[in-house]
Amino acid sequence: MKKGANPAIPLYLKNEKKEKPENLLQAIGLHEQWLDSNGYQGEKIDLSYKDLSGIDFKGLNLKKGIFWQSDFSNACLTSANLSESNLMACNFSNANLLRANLYKSDLRSALFTNTFAVQVNLKGAILEDAFLKDTKLRSADFRGAKLTNASFWYSDLTNANFEEAILLFAKFYEAIFGDTNLNGIVRSETINFFGPCTLDIRTLIKSRDLPLKFLQGCGLPETLITYLPSLLIKPLEYLSCFISYSIKDKEFVGRLYSDLQGKGVRCWYAKEDLKIGDKIRATINESIKVYDKILVVLSKKSLRSEWVGHEVELALEKEKKQNKTFLFPIRIDSANIKTPPAWFKTIETTRHIGDFSNWKDRASYKLAFNDLLKGLKESAPQE
Repeated sequence: MKKGANPAIPLYLKNEKKEKPENLLQAIGLHEQWLDSNGYQGEKIDLSYKDLSGIDFKGLNLKKGIFWQSDFSNACLTSANLSESNLMACNFSNANLLRANLYKSDLRSALFTNTFAVQVNLKGAILEDAFLKDTKLRSADFRGAKLTNASFWYSDLTNANFEEAILLFAKFYEAIFGDTNLNGIVRSETINFFGPCTLDIRTLIKSRDLPLKFLQGCGLPETLITYLPSLLIKPLEYLSCFISYSIKDKEFVGRLYSDLQGKGVRCWYAKEDLKIGDKIRATINESIKVYDKILVVLSKKSLRSEWVGHEVELALEKEKKQNKTFLFPIRIDSANIKTPPAWFKTIETTRHIGDFSNWKDRASYKLAFNDLLKGLKESAPQE
């Protein structure tokens, strides 16, 4: 799906005529009796497939009601109790749901467009495949809600609480996360972003362990993501890395990069073979300055790479100026050529070199990778 493209909106069935007020009053009265008598008197309300648009339900107790595929567009549901109700595929477009109670309600495939749902209680509700566009959900309670494949297009989620909500394959586009609690959201790594979202510092403070993919999907700059833990007064678990390598070793480097990212290590590498003088070279030079470590992949091919040599020399110069160690060398083969460059001799005689020479063997790779992680972790600054 292209960025900005709307997912399919479900179809809604309507009666040819709006539900008559006298019928509604009778149904609501019987439902109140049913609730008060624990089901022994009255009758449970069933307004499925009804046109309830524009009707005032303010403050009514419709708990456990059945409203499957009904049209609540432009209706007033302020402070109404619809908890544990069947609201599957209902249309809430332009409705007022201020402080409405939808606790544990079934809202699968429901439609919310331009809906005012400030302080709505959706705790434990099922909103699988629901579509929410231009909806005001400020201070909404989504704790424990099931939001699988739900879509949030231009939705205001300021001060909303998503603790323990299931967001499997949920979709976001231009949503606002302002002072939003995203702690403990489930399956956040599967969330799809079809465009940038607003993510403020209050949300980041409240939601300290947001996965990398979520932060990237919202559109946060890579440099900010790198230093976010320190900005939030949280110890950096791992140092960040710039990977210096030969493009001819891209199979190994691609795997290493993915695995490091998966462990929360901030790292970057150029995915194309670049020549000195290319515009992106300036970016690489700046990256070497910004990242904590330069992870140089040693191989017979990289020892012949003019640019790897340039990157290593920049790192060695940085070490000399700051009196710190920046180079983390690893080898993926014997790295033995007849006339090795001078910088390689320096590394070989002064550094411990991580051994990935048997990297195609899963067990050997895992051992070497864990050693690398340990080195990056031990060197990370602690509070």
